[in-house]
Amino acid sequence: MIIIDIDSTVVKTKTGNKNGKDWKMTFQQCAFIGHFTDGFPARNPQDSSIQLEDDAQPYAAGRYTLASDSFFFGDFGRFTLGRVKLVPLKDHLAELQRQLGVTISYNQAKAA
Repeated sequence: MIIIDIDSTVVKTKTGNKNGKDWKMTFQQCAFIGHFTDGFPARNPQDSSIQLEDDAQPYAAGRYTLASDSFFFGDFGRFTLGRVKLVPLKDHLAELQRQLGVTISYNQAKAA
């Protein structure tokens, strides 16, 4: 599972003009956790950013995972990552518990 930490609601906007058409992209800083090697999570999170939907509010500080609608089946049925969308990790785990009928506990400390 990929886990994403967001520490701030600060966003950065990039703008430009291509072929006479103005464009704008809004990004929010995050850290990706869960790059697994040999069955163990990576020791350090990978700092990155995600692009937000046009005029979307930034994600609140917290721990997230990728929403299922971040993925789709593209050309020739290939499983593809689309625009990254996040769902709070606690909500994702609660839904898994409901669907599977099991208890899931997750208390990992936040990445440094």
